[in-house]
Amino acid sequence: DADWNFLIGGGVSYVPAFNGSRDYQLLVMPVIMIEYRNKLFLSMEGLRYNLIDGSGWRIGPAIKYDFGRNEKGDELLNYFRIYGNKQPVLKGIGAVDRTIMPGGFAEYRFKSFAWNINTYKAINGHKSFTGKTGLRYNGFIPFPGFHIIWSADIHTVFAGPGYNNAYYGIDEIQSERSGLECYNTGGGFISYGAGLFLMHPFTESISISAFGVYDRLSEEIRNSPIIREYGCENQYMGGIMINYRFRY
Repeated sequence: DADWNFLIGGGVSYVPAFNGSRDYQLLVMPVIMIEYRNKLFLSMEGLRYNLIDGSGWRIGPAIKYDFGRNEKGDELLNYFRIYGNKQPVLKGIGAVDRTIMPGGFAEYRFKSFAWNINTYKAINGHKSFTGKTGLRYNGFIPFPGFHIIWSADIHTVFAGPGYNNAYYGIDEIQSERSGLECYNTGGGFISYGAGLFLMHPFTESISISAFGVYDRLSEEIRNSPIIREYGCENQYMGGIMINYRFRY
């Protein structure tokens, strides 16, 4: 068997202009995943290593990069934007610095179900922790001549007060510059929601996949002046990708 497993491709995604925004952007996005011996995984979401893999459990360290937020709307994702405007509404709120975030993950699988949790702690920037936990169900739908692999999940996102205030809080200086009232929030849940993923393999190497996600912001987050003035408590994302898999 090959040690290395590669997945490359690309597609389009329809996402909020910033987390909590009422405005949306259409992005052209690359798909990159590298797997080594079912232990080491590198993707657009970060890097992780299966330190423990047995009895249904996968546990190990992980690391990702937080791209922060620029009040001029010049985040990295905007270089992939093909529709939608930048967000001048954030002017005066200030930037959130980019940061490396080490952490860890755990997953438990039982038949077609999987529960997972991951947490990260920022080295600089907001210097706080973030995390996500959820329950996923994996399924298979056979059709004459082809089949669809699918999964559905429910999830929630949480963070510490440093993160929540960096992205949703307003201090006195930000209030004076932006015209928004001051707001301070503690740590806790950011959002909760559900997602659906579908994949159809044309061949052993080529497949097409699609996803959709709905999230609802928590009460404390949607009460932020940023969200009340420029955002929406209901958030949607979706996309479609063409993928090519090969082994080495």
